[in-house]
Amino acid sequence: MTNTKGCIASVYHLTDDHTPDFYIVKKCPHTRVTTILENEVEEWHALTPVVIDAPVGLGKSTFVREVLYPRARSHGKNIVVVNNRSALTAQQKKDFLKQVQSEYLRILSEKGIAEQKIFDDIAIVTYQGLVSFLNDPANKEWINQVEYVIADELHFFASDASFNYNCDLILRTLIRAFSKAVRVYMTATPWDMLYPLSKAEETFYSNISEGHFCIANHVFRPPRRGILYHFERDFSDYSLRFFEKTEEIIEKILADKKEKWLIFIDRKDRLLDISSGLSDKPNYLDADQKETPIFEKLVQEERFDGQVLISTSVIDCGINIVDENLKNIVIFSDDRTALMQMAGRKRLRDGDTITLWIHTPSEKALTKQKNRYNVFLDFEEEYTNRLEQLELAPKRPYQAFHDLIIKIWNHPCIELRNLFQVTGNRVHKNELAFFKMHRKVDFYNNILSGKTTFQREVEDWFGKPHTDCNTALNALDLFYENHFKQFLDSKEQDALRELVILAYKETGKTQARTDRNDTIGAIALNNLLVEINSQYRVERINSQFWGLFKNN
Repeated sequence: MTNTKGCIASVYHLTDDHTPDFYIVKKCPHTRVTTILENEVEEWHALTPVVIDAPVGLGKSTFVREVLYPRARSHGKNIVVVNNRSALTAQQKKDFLKQVQSEYLRILSEKGIAEQKIFDDIAIVTYQGLVSFLNDPANKEWINQVEYVIADELHFFASDASFNYNCDLILRTLIRAFSKAVRVYMTATPWDMLYPLSKAEETFYSNISEGHFCIANHVFRPPRRGILYHFERDFSDYSLRFFEKTEEIIEKILADKKEKWLIFIDRKDRLLDISSGLSDKPNYLDADQKETPIFEKLVQEERFDGQVLISTSVIDCGINIVDENLKNIVIFSDDRTALMQMAGRKRLRDGDTITLWIHTPSEKALTKQKNRYNVFLDFEEEYTNRLEQLELAPKRPYQAFHDLIIKIWNHPCIELRNLFQVTGNRVHKNELAFFKMHRKVDFYNNILSGKTTFQREVEDWFGKPHTDCNTALNALDLFYENHFKQFLDSKEQDALRELVILAYKETGKTQARTDRNDTIGAIALNNLLVEINSQYRVERINSQFWGLFKNN
């Protein structure tokens, strides 16, 4: 495997327990995707799926337009881009057509561009329209010439699975239909999909000639692996604030009429709670408001009128806001993927900062959510038991599943029907939804048992020091517990640097110089630790990584 300048290859694995060995992980600095990957493309092939895990603003879509698309065209091949929002699809079509100065921009109306899927050597479709696109006989020959398939916003499969059983079908279909093409999966929030994607790639990849053993050539090939490019995050321009009551937000909004606010709500009743406390009526968006001038302006001009925009998750991805007056984003969500996607709606430019106001759910709310999921997991357990019965009596599938089908159908929670699907006499469970559900229950249990707090988890997601500790010294202890076996990258080094400096101040000491605190090195940090009689020391592993150790 090529070790590309700027990438650290497989020895540095991500810490997420659900990052399976299927992936060769390459850690990349916080820089433009094209800068790192333009020299990697030569190594990509259909046998090895590629995951680009990069935060918003690093140019994932630009890389597709400026590197993969021209490369496919030079080979006389086609490219397919798939994503999860019709508005994003329409914008991507325009971007590609402008790049090649296509005549389609002149001869097709806005509606015509939106309805057409194939533009000479590129097709752009939504995930919801992918199966029908593949099943259209008129597209068969064109599809056979596809070199790259870009599965944008990969987290769609996990985020929508709980209410869209077809997510699993779409993923299986994509892998099977494009087994001879290079499959490139892109997202800023990959954690809920890394394991399911690896299993799907292993199960549904159907290019037999590229398997572990090639009968035609009588040679063994290496086992299939995927490549995961993990780009470093930089949240230094983000400030986190946590709140429990809506009144706290209303007071902040009323205090400064010049600052704009984007508020993501999880329930529509919060709209009334917030708007009733404001002097001016806020703008509002949900799934039924996509044809409104508010939504149109957000897509076309990347800004909104008025001081406050309240929205459901309808704009949590694929929408960018560049308004310099947007200084605050309020988020009512306990889901990591949704929260991070919502936070990324403001595209930060040089000098921009953003304050994220995160609602802290109560213990009662977390318990309610956990109990709700446990009802679904009880049905999953019963489903598993029925499968075992079916193994004992394989010729009687109807009897094994009949009672379960009736129970699911008669259950008052209609969401349950999206978690199972009946095919003939068999019942299949929604694998993607249940995988995420198990992760969420573990998350709730860890908080409710006192092992962690919601605030600490969110601070970890953004690489921020824990502010709910009594002192920075306590936070330093917790940092060591969470990182003592890890290589500390630049983001983690920044967090450690901030903690050590804060701990130094808390002991009543004063630094001779503070102008270099943002870049203070390992040696200088150790001097501070010695002065406060700390049990820790910082060691430089190599030019990029540090380690935090206890003194003997």
